[in-house]
Amino acid sequence: MSKLTPDPERQAWDPSQVRRWVQVMVVSVLVCVAVGAAITLVMPRIFEARASLFVRQDTPSFRLPGDLGTLALPGQQTSSLDYALAILDSDEFARQILRSLRLASRREFTGGKQLTEQKLIERLRKSVRVTDGGTEGVIAIKASSTDPDLAARLANTFLDAFLERVNTESKRKSQFIRGKIRSLNNDLKRLEETLKDLSSRAEVINLSEQTRAAVQQAMSLQQQIHEATTELTAVASDLKNTGDLAELARLKARKQALEASRQEMQSALDRLRSEMKDVPAVALRQARLQREIDNKAKLYQVLSQQHELAQIQEQAETGVYKVLDRAVVPTSHARPKMLVNLAASFVAGLVVGFGVNLVISELRPT
Repeated sequence: MSKLTPDPERQAWDPSQVRRWVQVMVVSVLVCVAVGAAITLVMPRIFEARASLFVRQDTPSFRLPGDLGTLALPGQQTSSLDYALAILDSDEFARQILRSLRLASRREFTGGKQLTEQKLIERLRKSVRVTDGGTEGVIAIKASSTDPDLAARLANTFLDAFLERVNTESKRKSQFIRGKIRSLNNDLKRLEETLKDLSSRAEVINLSEQTRAAVQQAMSLQQQIHEATTELTAVASDLKNTGDLAELARLKARKQALEASRQEMQSALDRLRSEMKDVPAVALRQARLQREIDNKAKLYQVLSQQHELAQIQEQAETGVYKVLDRAVVPTSHARPKMLVNLAASFVAGLVVGFGVNLVISELRPT
């Protein structure tokens, strides 16, 4: 029982023990604070520059008909904000920044090391953070570097390169349609010259309205037969690959319908050809040329309208992204922070001092 009875003399702290605790704590704190200050002083200064981009969400959407619909910007399939974040975070965009600023040869970026392209991209992503700014429609770009000028140039280059890419993508559609219009215009001129040359070398034959309609119907049937054959090929391929019974039944029914339709159109075409066997070949050729000219003229008109639509969309898309703040060269470093490091060192000193005092208390003879 004597072992369990507390000793009043051992519970009381004598003045020398208190002084020792205080001295150890003070020395530990001073040492840790001094070490923390020294480390902070020798650490490289990191400067941060910030820029921001506003993304308008309520942009009008224009959809081009037919195969022209493939001209739509990738951003139209998702939100403008997601499109911007995806571009800014892509490897291709990172390579563009590396080339633009020649970062591979800048010692303040590489640290004097020879880095591979992938390592350069990884370092660039660590140096530049692109995030949703927390406010709806705002993208925040934060660049850090040991060189304050490079930090600002990184952030601003991200802004400029992205806006340039958006403008290029916006113009691409109208340029593509413009090229199609030029090509179509050349085709029309060629066909008209061919028709004119044919008329000058041969006697122009005036076809009756009935015969002209038959020629047009025959050409239309040929086109429909071609489309049906193409769809039959696709259905046959799907039949080989599908494993769903309901889909298999649907495809078989579709195949039978297409085959019956193609056979009916082929019979109608054969009848038209037999009816037109007495029509001179030059007259048939004239009719075909005229029909092709009429079709291309209609397509020319449609493309002209789509070109105007694409120009309207180009103007709309250039206003989707707006620079809110450009980065300025920072005048003071962001890291390391002396006060934060000193506070952490002070706490560490208290912990170390307390630990040292406990060890001394255990090792001190009773």
